[in-house]
Amino acid sequence: QRHQPLESSSSSGSGRSSSSSTILGPEQWEWLERELDPSSSRASLHIIVSSIQVFSTNPAMEGWGHFPAERQKLLDLLVGRRQQRRRK
Repeated sequence: QRHQPLESSSSSGSGRSSSSSTILGPEQWEWLERELDPSSSRASLHIIVSSIQVFSTNPAMEGWGHFPAERQKLLDLLVGRRQQRRRK
């Protein structure tokens, strides 16, 4: 059982995202990519929990929607890993 806190504050510090704002730092992305890598993971199921909403784009709510590049990177990673698992 391994876990790592994935969410961090926006780098802008203002509560609003800027083009350089991120949710995850480079080390967190590397960790997540390694954990989801089907060639190194023995898990048949991964559960990913976020304290902020991933799919909401409601501007009144804190969420990944305020960080579109980060959100897309996460979704691309999940879809890519799923496709890799299907090829196994």
